[in-house]
Amino acid sequence: MFIHTHRRRSPRSRGPIDDGSVSELYLFDQAPAAMLIVDLLNWRIARANRAAAVLLGYTSDHLAGMRAGLLFTVDTTQLKRLLAGTDGSTREVSVIRGDGTPGLLWLSSTKVTRVGLNEAMVALNAPLCDPGFRQQLDLADFKEFAAGLPQGVYEMDTRFILTFINRAALVMFGLTVEDVNQGICVVDWLVPEQREEVIAVLSGSLNGIRTPRHDWLARRKDGSTFPVMIYATPIVQHGRIVGNRGLVIDISELKQSQEALETANRKLNLLSRVTRHDIQNQVTSLLGYLTLVEESVGDPGQISHLKKGRTAAEAIGRQIAFARDYQEIGVNAPEWQHLGTVLARARTGWTSGDVAITIEDADLQVYADPMLEKIFSNLIDNALRYGGSITRIRFSAAVTDAGCQILCADDGQGVPEDQKELIFLEGVGHHTGFGLFLAREILQLTGITIAETGTFGEGAVFTISVPDGGYRTTVQEL
Repeated sequence: MFIHTHRRRSPRSRGPIDDGSVSELYLFDQAPAAMLIVDLLNWRIARANRAAAVLLGYTSDHLAGMRAGLLFTVDTTQLKRLLAGTDGSTREVSVIRGDGTPGLLWLSSTKVTRVGLNEAMVALNAPLCDPGFRQQLDLADFKEFAAGLPQGVYEMDTRFILTFINRAALVMFGLTVEDVNQGICVVDWLVPEQREEVIAVLSGSLNGIRTPRHDWLARRKDGSTFPVMIYATPIVQHGRIVGNRGLVIDISELKQSQEALETANRKLNLLSRVTRHDIQNQVTSLLGYLTLVEESVGDPGQISHLKKGRTAAEAIGRQIAFARDYQEIGVNAPEWQHLGTVLARARTGWTSGDVAITIEDADLQVYADPMLEKIFSNLIDNALRYGGSITRIRFSAAVTDAGCQILCADDGQGVPEDQKELIFLEGVGHHTGFGLFLAREILQLTGITIAETGTFGEGAVFTISVPDGGYRTTVQEL
């Protein structure tokens, strides 16, 4: 399919297009169809509109004055016949793009005879099968789309120099088009303290390493700073990385909201801690008095009632301990944690000569709540408490197409099939004041799941599944 565009002159319009009205020139330059005006006397391109320049990979000024034979790699006689539009047909022709690569285009030409000039209006369109030209058109569409986005969008080359920036980013950083045309290094957007990290991340992206979202402190032209969230991806052309494209979001309001929530949480947590402490003190006093009364009462019926009171008081104590642990969930922001280091710390408090606790293939990072270590410690406690005669607890990690899986496996008796979900219910396993219920709740904060997947009689296996984007290797961190 092609777009054939010709120019209908009004009776009032006179003279060549170069001497025409400003509106005519504007319509030609801004037309969505790729068009050229070719002088049929010297076979040179007299004018190229913006769409043609984008499609061919040149600037309009570069195309103006170029010999048609340098652009279209067609036999001279055939090319002149096509450009003259003598048969009015549309033909596929070979061209040389601005970057030197060959391509195919549909060409249609209409002869325009005017006083003193002999010209042809040439319409061009890219075949859908030509990925090179589709890429040029896609790039133009992207920039047109990005121009209207409320978030900042940028493109840079392999030297970190800006090659494109939309209006939102200009306003965000207090820049002008003239500033960008003079050459701006993306790294200069960020505060000096973070530039080393920025260079490492952007260099990794240019080497094809996938990088997650990053929160940095940006700097405006006037020197003021503000927090930004940046998503970046490599720009690939003709099979090679030629730069980086990113989305920049001003998260100042988000940070202010987070700080307000953190302040409110601190106040609520303080009130909760004081209240729990007071209740726990009263429960401790109550248990002490119950003990004294039990020792002084000889009536079996009264002793039975006192024991029930003790049971109730102890339940209150456990609930207070549970509330303490549950309150800690989500208080601190998730962070990247080296899995091997976290497992090693969790293992330290449980080292036993009777049970070997091993760690394998754990050289990666996981994005999780800071209480991750406590989760692994709880899994060790769970195995030692309920596994029976176990001799080994093994932690390991493996990356698959579905994401990352972290395994905690022992050689004990395992978990019966009908209890694999029950063990994660609230109120089960509170010996440590923690339990698998809280472990699941904490992991779910960052989209991580946990399930018991072992075979009863062969040992318990807890499978922790980390979604794509929630883990990274040590190399990806650099």
